[in-house]
Amino acid sequence: MKKNNSLTTTKVMESLKQTGMLVLETGLEDQSNLVTIEDRLKHSTVHMIPSLFKKDAKESMMLRVWEIRQAMRRSEKLAKNDIDTEAISIIQTMANKLQPCNRKQVAVCIETIASTFTINIPNELGLEQYFRILLKYPASMLTECTDDIIKTFKYPRLPLPKEFIDRLDTNFEYHKGWLQNITKTFYDLELYVQNGNINKTKE
Repeated sequence: MKKNNSLTTTKVMESLKQTGMLVLETGLEDQSNLVTIEDRLKHSTVHMIPSLFKKDAKESMMLRVWEIRQAMRRSEKLAKNDIDTEAISIIQTMANKLQPCNRKQVAVCIETIASTFTINIPNELGLEQYFRILLKYPASMLTECTDDIIKTFKYPRLPLPKEFIDRLDTNFEYHKGWLQNITKTFYDLELYVQNGNINKTKE
């Protein structure tokens, strides 16, 4: 009997899809495979939260992520948990923090550096290249990058686009990949529920 054919898309699943962070095949290693000792695994699940999400990702949610992954891996039933519902809004809040910045925010970044270093900004054609490259990143990361450039650059000059990429890209991809994994975990939980693998009793 193929249960998957009869599964329906629930409101929870639809909400997770709308975050833009649901990638059913992420190609990323499951965090639960990183270690084999359960205490260390719980610790790493909680403490690998990216910096931008530290205030949003509750410890209870991260421990629930660990529980879900362990139960699915062992084909065990799960007890209900209030954090399962709360997690949807938390994920949406975190996804909002990864929304791309706008042209004004990129312009402020460049103008701040130019004003601080007392240097000229590029002409219109040059600026368009900065806009094209930097518009993919969240405003908060761009602001943090700008502050870091001002603090660490030894000589007054505008960073090349590649220098921005080198400072932003790894951090951005880590945040995005981490959130995609968390989103997929709660999406998979909903599928797990539909297959009858959750107890009615709350933890």
